[in-house]
Amino acid sequence: IIDETISSVEPQLDPARFFRINRKFIINIEAIQEMYKLSRNRVRIVLSPPPADGTEVVVSEERAESFKNWLNN
Repeated sequence: IIDETISSVEPQLDPARFFRINRKFIINIEAIQEMYKLSRNRVRIVLSPPPADGTEVVVSEERAESFKNWLNN
């Protein structure tokens, strides 16, 4: 647990390995187990390990295109 905002942590991470998928999550590419397409360009991601609170991990519509590009690099 850290006392920083997600916005302040994001620039400190390697963009080849980490991606901010929405307002709550920055994910590591190695943690992606499965992906499922949802409606309106959204993608649900199954992470390993999963979030401790059981929160569903979904790429926001606004970040979906950038996320796809990130995966392809």
